[in-house]
Amino acid sequence: AKTTGRSYFYQLKKFFDFSKNEINQELLNNYFLSLLNAKKISTFNQFRQSLVVYNQFAKTTFDIPKSKTIDVPLVDDLSITEEELIYIISELPRIFSDSFHPELILKILFYTGIRKSELFNLKREDIDLENGELQIKNTKTNYNRKVFFPKKLASSMRAYFAKEPEKLNAFNIKDCTLISWFEQINTQLNFRIHLHPHSL
Repeated sequence: AKTTGRSYFYQLKKFFDFSKNEINQELLNNYFLSLLNAKKISTFNQFRQSLVVYNQFAKTTFDIPKSKTIDVPLVDDLSITEEELIYIISELPRIFSDSFHPELILKILFYTGIRKSELFNLKREDIDLENGELQIKNTKTNYNRKVFFPKKLASSMRAYFAKEPEKLNAFNIKDCTLISWFEQINTQLNFRIHLHPHSL
């Protein structure tokens, strides 16, 4: 029982480290998804059980996904894995004379999961580099949400901000540029799927 209790505590601690000591359904969903994308099935199931206990103890009613097995496909055929992202990024210097900007945008789309329209609407004032947070503002519904990103991405963002002033948006990216980049990548790489922003 002590070992089980320690396991629950450890799993919940990892989640709260991920969520900056906040808990809500969106953060839980993002965390479960991050475990699936990283193929951490046992961790997924352990955290799922920890959340069952948390719901009972804290009298909360958070939705809990079904447990997963190794046989369940983890990555959609139309999505890419982190390993594939690393491969694509390694090929960018061959495709672009200056690959830093395309690399940064690919990383942002992959690690945050934001839509390209949300990327275009981002301002630098919406980005908290210290805490790894984006404030995504929905002008239609006036509902804002937080999206977290890893520290390794924050350092790339900081380097870009030091190099380029803000003009169009936080990353000075527009739709036609993004389309052109993906067309070039698809032309140059013999990849297993046709890449587009939603692949990330």
